[in-house]
Amino acid sequence: MRLLSLLVALLGLAAPLRAQSLPSSSPGTPASLGAQGMFPFNPPPLDDAPTVFDLSYLNEKPAGARGFVRVSGENFVDGGGKTLRFWGVNLNFEGVFPDKALAPKIAGRLAKFGFNSVRLHHFEGNVAPRGIWKTGAIGSTRPTVPREFDPQQLDRMDFFIAKLIERGIYINFNLHVARKVTEAEGFTNAAFLPDKDKGMGALDARIEAQNQEFARRLLSHVNPYTGRAYKDEPGVCAIEVDNESSALSLWLDGSLNRLPQPYAENLRVAWNGWLDRNYSSQAALSRAWTELNAPLSSLDLLNPPLPRSQGAPAPVPTVDPSAPTILSGPMDLLPDGTVAPPSFTPRAPASRPVAAPETIAGLDRWKLNLAGGASGTVVRDDFGGPTIDGIVGPGLSLNLARTGSVPWAFQLVRDGLNLEDNKPYTLSFWARADTRRTLSVNLWQDAQPYKSLGYSANVTLGPDWRQFTLVMRASGAQANRTRLSLNVSNQAGGVQLGGFSLRSGGRIAVSREWNLRGGVPLIDARSEPIFAVRRDFAKFLGELEAKNVAAMRRFLREEVGVKVPIWHSQAQFGGWGGVRRELLSDVVDTHIYWKHPDFGGTGWNGGNWTVENQSLAASPLGDPLAALAMLRVKGKPFVVSEWNSGQPNDFGAESLPMAAAFAAWQGWAGVWIFDYHSSGAFDRNKFEGFFSIDTQPVKMATAPLAALLFRREDVATAKEEITLNLPDEVAWSEVATTPGVVAIAPFLKTWNGAGAPRGVALNGRASNGQNRGLFAVPSAATARVPTVFRSDTGQLTWDNARGIWSVNAPRARVVAGFVGGRKIEVGDVQFWVAPSSNWATVGLSSLDRVPVGDSKKLLLTLAGRAENLGMRWNSARTSVGMDWGSGPTYVAGIGATVKLLTSARQARVWALDERGARRGEITSTLRSGALKFAVSPVWRTLWYEIELS
Repeated sequence: MRLLSLLVALLGLAAPLRAQSLPSSSPGTPASLGAQGMFPFNPPPLDDAPTVFDLSYLNEKPAGARGFVRVSGENFVDGGGKTLRFWGVNLNFEGVFPDKALAPKIAGRLAKFGFNSVRLHHFEGNVAPRGIWKTGAIGSTRPTVPREFDPQQLDRMDFFIAKLIERGIYINFNLHVARKVTEAEGFTNAAFLPDKDKGMGALDARIEAQNQEFARRLLSHVNPYTGRAYKDEPGVCAIEVDNESSALSLWLDGSLNRLPQPYAENLRVAWNGWLDRNYSSQAALSRAWTELNAPLSSLDLLNPPLPRSQGAPAPVPTVDPSAPTILSGPMDLLPDGTVAPPSFTPRAPASRPVAAPETIAGLDRWKLNLAGGASGTVVRDDFGGPTIDGIVGPGLSLNLARTGSVPWAFQLVRDGLNLEDNKPYTLSFWARADTRRTLSVNLWQDAQPYKSLGYSANVTLGPDWRQFTLVMRASGAQANRTRLSLNVSNQAGGVQLGGFSLRSGGRIAVSREWNLRGGVPLIDARSEPIFAVRRDFAKFLGELEAKNVAAMRRFLREEVGVKVPIWHSQAQFGGWGGVRRELLSDVVDTHIYWKHPDFGGTGWNGGNWTVENQSLAASPLGDPLAALAMLRVKGKPFVVSEWNSGQPNDFGAESLPMAAAFAAWQGWAGVWIFDYHSSGAFDRNKFEGFFSIDTQPVKMATAPLAALLFRREDVATAKEEITLNLPDEVAWSEVATTPGVVAIAPFLKTWNGAGAPRGVALNGRASNGQNRGLFAVPSAATARVPTVFRSDTGQLTWDNARGIWSVNAPRARVVAGFVGGRKIEVGDVQFWVAPSSNWATVGLSSLDRVPVGDSKKLLLTLAGRAENLGMRWNSARTSVGMDWGSGPTYVAGIGATVKLLTSARQARVWALDERGARRGEITSTLRSGALKFAVSPVWRTLWYEIELS
């Protein structure tokens, strides 16, 4: 798992936090939390005692009892052909090596709460006690050279795995997550390789060989507690080769530009060899890489001729052919993958100095637009422009005083330009800034709906004047309705610009120095203007990745003898090229989060972070699960091996049930929560860390409900399938035009560009294929975006207006969202939730495999927010910094009245304690086939048992 902060930016814009009474930001005390209707509730982390919701019976014991797991169509099956759905957790660092006295209890608790798989992650990157390696010296964090497994760590892991398998819990091994090669092992400049050596297995044969050697050592090791090597262990369900790793991702996010020697030169040699094999001559390469060569017109659209009575216009600086030429680059993106709309508040220039018309031609038509509370001014200055041929020209001086709350806070715009659709234009201008900053150039419509015209490029400004030349096309331009926008970034300070020129025509071609004889450099995905060059380099890297996948699969299957499904990495790493890479795997795997911690670009920092406090149930158009569904490939099992919502968050109780229900409806084969435990004592009474759920009470309280929704298939698979077809040539073209850092944006962009709305995967089962054409059923893909989304089975509903998500399935009734003060009807069950419980997750599950109305035993779960005692929130309730507080964790008590129709003649309702044992009986009435009862915080629980006869 790594920081995916861009996902937070892309997927967190869809819906604001609904109105609610948020607690004070002062540290919670027992009295203050109690006054809010909260009470301590901490399900014991080592409790495996059988109680009413014990789901360990779902696991066949031991794991692998019927033979090795294999792939059958889009499912996993066991040796007897029985379908397996994996509902699992991740264990990291110390969590992989628990004390042997605790291991049986941990395994038992996981089985009790309904989990049947553990993904062993982040165990191979560190020395003991956080990893498997023996340390080179006492107190050192470096492994021995050559590397050795620490015998005590290996013994703890072996024993723990044996206990997990005994409980019917399958093992998913991750072979490379964080392990880095070192100079001591003979790797020059190893410290300067990409983080965790991501993507390097495809770029360097020696690193690939290191990965193979680790795989052989681990998988050939015989577990003394089972008597079998891991390669021969039927309790192992999967092998993941290289977590979140992609050479294409390194290229798209700019990391490949920083590759040290000799790796960069080796890659350049391989790149030129690829070109030599794919192009018959230098002439063929030049033709392929010349995108445009149209003469510049004499008419300057930014400085039109003035009437003769006012004199001739001043001569415009000629375009310097050596100035940087840029065709496209990263954009500010919305959740649907489009560029952020220019919702500005136009302001007139602060002052208009008097100057001769021939001196200021065109400059008086620019204006500074401000957004998000920003403040600033633009001044037209006769002597504020660049010096050209020894003469100081006029220019614009921007004083940006106060930043705004959006990335597009400051934009200098020119409206009313008469650009022709898809015709090339060359823009030239000079600029400088008092500090280094990025300036983004964009084309828009200049009136509602302010649609992007498909062009965006970035340039970098510094303290010295510099001329920039950009060749652009406006896709969908209308006569006299184009806006040229210069986004000078949300950064206070001063910027000066001048020497503007915009003429039709332009040349986009590679340097004549780039030739098959002299050599072609490595290509920069962000600044290379020529589409064909970017596409070729993407295909080159894609072939390296495919070669690496094939080599690792052959090694694991033929030399090591692995018998279970193998997948290489996660499909979104590499854009559509990542999906193409994973077609060579047995399974398509992905990672996604709701409100991942944002560290402000500073890396993992314990005190400098925020987690947006928003409800997924209330944000259907920001649903990351629906976005992820667009990566599913028809005919292959689809899994999500990392899912969670960031912590702390007042809405964590929705995370597991929503993922389970959505995955079941989409027909996914597995989901692993990230994570269960990473560090610290297992036996604790508070939650800590951004993801660990083992002591997060509302997530654990909803785990049995979620397990039943997914594993028991309480939610039916979708009937309708919506498939986006992408032939190879289209897929690689999409990679070549991927906007910014790879996350979900490229996939949203492609689906949206093909006519699919953002919520397409909320209506039916989404997938992608390789056939020609776009959508097999265009009407389904182009349906308008509704206010209420309903699954094609009728079992799932997302009500955007009310901020409520629900499940109405025969064996389950679930609702999550802003339900306080409302009567919620889910089929034949009604929930009246008290106004004081503004937000809640409420679930009713049949425990005896029959529909709710006929069930004799049901589990009722009601959960809201949770926080540790003494947790110190900031005023926005988006961070606690380093102040995570102490135990016990308090939870919100949910007050509600429940009514359900039943065929029973007798009924009893029990409040359950933190272990799931009966605490006390609740008064209920059963009349005319309807059971009715009320629950409240007085019972100090999140679980209730309903017994019917």
